[in-house]
Amino acid sequence: MSYLCSYNGCALVVSSQGHLIRHMDTHNQEQGMYSCQYCSYTARQRSNVKVHIQTVQ
Repeated sequence: MSYLCSYNGCALVVSSQGHLIRHMDTHNQEQGMYSCQYCSYTARQRSNVKVHIQTVQ
């Protein structure tokens, strides 16, 4: 089954509902940003910050 992003102007198609939910967070301007505790890196998804922190420790 395929899931299509419903955000205006975005044509992303993903294979799981979980991936779509995570992707939709990138369109949500009200969502807070997650920050790296070691530098000024920020991201909308906490998982991206976790991966980043592993590279800077």
